[in-house]
Amino acid sequence: MMFKTASALMLTSLMLTGCGPAGPRNAEKGIEALNKDKAAKALPKLEKAVKRYDAPAEVWNALGLARNQAGRRVSVEEAFAEARKKDPLSFVAAYNLGVFLKQEGRFQEATPHLQEAARIGPKRSEALRMLAGIAAEQNNEAAALGYLQQARERDPNNPELLNELALALMPVAPISQVRSLLQRAVALDPNLANAQLNLAALLDTHRLDPEQAISHYEAYMRLEPEDLRSMQVMSRISVLAQRVERGDVQRPDPVRLEVESLLEKATQASSDGNRQLALHLCLRASASARRANRNDLQERALRAAPALAPDSARAHYALGSFLYEQGQLAASLPPLQNAYNRAPSWPPALQALIEAQLATNELRAARELLKEAETRAASNPDLALEVALLTNQLPGESTRARRLLKEWLDANPAHARAAEVQALL
Repeated sequence: MMFKTASALMLTSLMLTGCGPAGPRNAEKGIEALNKDKAAKALPKLEKAVKRYDAPAEVWNALGLARNQAGRRVSVEEAFAEARKKDPLSFVAAYNLGVFLKQEGRFQEATPHLQEAARIGPKRSEALRMLAGIAAEQNNEAAALGYLQQARERDPNNPELLNELALALMPVAPISQVRSLLQRAVALDPNLANAQLNLAALLDTHRLDPEQAISHYEAYMRLEPEDLRSMQVMSRISVLAQRVERGDVQRPDPVRLEVESLLEKATQASSDGNRQLALHLCLRASASARRANRNDLQERALRAAPALAPDSARAHYALGSFLYEQGQLAASLPPLQNAYNRAPSWPPALQALIEAQLATNELRAARELLKEAETRAASNPDLALEVALLTNQLPGESTRARRLLKEWLDANPAHARAAEVQALL
């Protein structure tokens, strides 16, 4: 499967109007050069401008762009931050500072600036798309999807946004919905190579329409003839052409049809506000896939669950546990953390998260989590026992674990698991 995301957004600039003394003249000439992609020529003029007069936000923003294009990234943040100070209500200033911090991997610092940009520009989608990118980097698919859906409400006919939304929906939404979004994207912009490739791959993977898949693969090759994927794309075109020649246009897949049908119903239930039913349908789809040994479809169903029922600890727990069982240890941590955050007193959520942290050598995080859980477990015997048993799995904590088990047994001598704990001691 060859899906491709759109490239990151470019930083934007505002035009400065007016002339007069040396400072403003330098600023105007610098911005004019920058708009002609002549950063080397723009930079010295803009540097002089900010030294010679109290330059407005537009000039500091232009200086940040020029420094960035000239490779002087150490001082880019200073310029964008100064632009924010000069005009706190400037969308461009907030957006550019957020984008720069995101590019530096400083997601926590970038987020408030991008959120402010989204607030300042209520009809613009760029900041929301950047926030979706941060959420995706942090494996928070539900948040990423939420940002993209908000962005679409603001900019419903943006083909790049539709392509991004289709990719975010692909693991959780009905294939028909994803296909519709990608078809809309290529209709709006036939030269959007990413959407052409993504639509071709979708049709190819799900054996929906090989002739249409060939058409979109060929469109991608015309647009990106030097792409590293070209050999793989050509191979898929050849395979699909042979399939069409044989008349092997579709191959029934009853398990996929069942799973997709259940997920379509789940999507509708979630749209209707019945998230409990949506979760139930996702778990039914997962069970059907599991019985058929279809890990691909089971993962699809379980990824849909937290997207359609984001407040359900069980939805996040089911996805995290599945990923853990499949050996995707690092990928299992975010959904298991989400499950624990939603139900911190639920022993299975704590157990699954601790085991994933231990498997990924997150020992410090595991210790801190168990200390936090211990304070919550005073009135919850089941959680207190889980804390003690999990503490026993931590290196160097056997003495503390033994103390916790003794205290638990003294407090709960008639508990159904008392004999089990007595045996451990």
